[in-house]
Amino acid sequence: AMGEITYVIDLGHSYKHLCELLGGTYIDVSKMPLNPFTLFDFEGRTELATLDGKIEEVSDSIQIRDLLAIMASPNQPVCDIQKSYLLDAAHLCWKEKGKGASIDDVLEALRDRLTKAESKDDPRLNDLIILLKKYGRDGMYGHLFNGETPNFKQSKFVVFEMSGLQDNPDLATIVMFAMIVI
Repeated sequence: AMGEITYVIDLGHSYKHLCELLGGTYIDVSKMPLNPFTLFDFEGRTELATLDGKIEEVSDSIQIRDLLAIMASPNQPVCDIQKSYLLDAAHLCWKEKGKGASIDDVLEALRDRLTKAESKDDPRLNDLIILLKKYGRDGMYGHLFNGETPNFKQSKFVVFEMSGLQDNPDLATIVMFAMIVI
């Protein structure tokens, strides 16, 4: 009513009719590409509310790194070295391809890192590659994390339908994180 943008995370299509009535955007997230490089302005900053109610500014490149970290390990945090590998790979991909970068590019950057003396045969780096491989173009979730994320920010009412991910809690966690960051 105040003209603000409203995002709804729905499970079971209960907001579909309201979304249609309001002329909103209804998105089945099980079919929507969520490429981290098209979700964010890599060089931008985002204001986030902290648990104590304060506002904190976070670099969008850090948010891409965090999304990649959750993709790699949705149930437990990756270590600081792995976060560093992911941030370096994200920066390299952005520098080379900008919003055209994809998870395949991140995987290639991580594999290339294995050839460097300081990280050669690092099991933490190998683990990242193995864990992220399923999000590459040929992986089981490649259709969700490659390609261009549609621009839905022009709509004042957006519903993200999550029921297509109901049987996959790890993937739902990753998509939920992406939705929260959006």
